[in-house]
Amino acid sequence: MRKLLLVFGLSLFLMACGPDDEMTPVPDSRFYTPRLVIHQDGAGVALEIIDPRPFTSYVGGPPPAPDYFEVYFSTDGENYQLFDIVDSLTLDVEIDNLTDQQLYYFQVLSYKGQQAPVTSPTVMTKVDFQQRIEMVPVDVNPAPVGISFSHDMTAMSYLGPENEFGQFPLIYRMIGSGAEREVENINDSFLLGWSNTSNQFVYSDDNRVSLVDVASSSETLLIDNTSTDYYSWAGFYQEDEKFYYTSNKESADPAFYNLWDFDLATMETRKVLDLEALGLRGGFSASSTADGRYVYLEIAQNIRRFETATGELTDLFDNHRWNDGRPVLSPDNSKLAFESNRSGESAIWVYEFETDKLTQILLVDDMVNMRSDRWLNDGAIGLTISRRVSEELTRAYGKLSF
Repeated sequence: MRKLLLVFGLSLFLMACGPDDEMTPVPDSRFYTPRLVIHQDGAGVALEIIDPRPFTSYVGGPPPAPDYFEVYFSTDGENYQLFDIVDSLTLDVEIDNLTDQQLYYFQVLSYKGQQAPVTSPTVMTKVDFQQRIEMVPVDVNPAPVGISFSHDMTAMSYLGPENEFGQFPLIYRMIGSGAEREVENINDSFLLGWSNTSNQFVYSDDNRVSLVDVASSSETLLIDNTSTDYYSWAGFYQEDEKFYYTSNKESADPAFYNLWDFDLATMETRKVLDLEALGLRGGFSASSTADGRYVYLEIAQNIRRFETATGELTDLFDNHRWNDGRPVLSPDNSKLAFESNRSGESAIWVYEFETDKLTQILLVDDMVNMRSDRWLNDGAIGLTISRRVSEELTRAYGKLSF
């Protein structure tokens, strides 16, 4: 049992927005609804209440602050208990008797005068005082941008330093060999996905897709289009004889990415799922089962499962309170890592299909952020981590076993 520290700092916080996000005015300006962010450092948990007024557009101008907050918590996301009533200047509240490995949900109700209260968005976290990320030594110093490993961590790829043409070449090497190779087409090249059984990967350069064999330092051009097509992901299946990929090729609106299939034996490609026809934008990231039966796609800030045999497309999670994306399946297809703002800011979560268990991967110590790279053969999830050391942002690689 540990203590939960709820820190209520009415601090300024810049809400992250994508380049295409538009700020929609909030019509109800009686008083503001706070933004919640959970921080957990292995010794405690902090729920921060953030004043959104500097970064939110309101009809009629910014509203006043509430008089006080009611703090609620739940272990099932449905039945909430009132913990305390605190004024809007409260800095911290300690909650005793938290259970390790337990999911907790939080809401805050804001009150002002005799007006009806306003409920904050729900955030959640999993209390975990035992989680330890194992740092993995990288065979390049300093750790490069865009680092990625093969399934058995015997080969790696990463982006090299900017060259005289303003490009960041995609570099690959066998670990321990010391020999680096650049991909042949280095203009805006980036990795789409690694093989499940070998040291091969697929990458995209402009409108082309190529297969690289790291061990032999050889490349095979797979797709060479004359039009301006873009590719965002590739996932191998059927013993690496085929792979799925997402692309806006042949889309009437280039903002729509569809799911395609490529057969390495016949060098033929076909459209598998037409998201444009369904009016669904997404598919920029995805993950497929090793047998190719299912593909999990990020669509409209939610993860959906596509069954290739039937064409059925279903939501993985029932609720749409949070934004979920970047799904990564484990090799045995029993777990799915994904990024979500369930804790109020982007974090990595792992979902276990058989038990419906959710685990949050925590930022601790000097970690600033992390991204789930891929699952490794030993059952651990690979993590690309940004760390702040002596006021400088550095990169590292780690893994967490389940």
